[in-house]
Amino acid sequence: MAPYLAHMDVNTLPYRLALGTWIRTAYPFKVHECLASAKPVVAAAVVELGRHRDVMALCDTPDQRVDCLEQWLREALFAGSG
Repeated sequence: MAPYLAHMDVNTLPYRLALGTWIRTAYPFKVHECLASAKPVVAAAVVELGRHRDVMALCDTPDQRVDCLEQWLREALFAGSG
């Protein structure tokens, strides 16, 4: 695992789905490093990431990704304040 991932509050895989069909069916190997960090993961709704839906947020639009990131960051800040 890349050491910097452990220092993130939330890890993200922000693929531009509008680029075409190929990106929707690609498998981003970086997902394994993100999951190994034990931090929340917010990702573009790449088809192949569906198998990890139970452990990460998959978003269809950039606005959804922003909403998910904001939610996780609020939860991280709330958890750190106690």
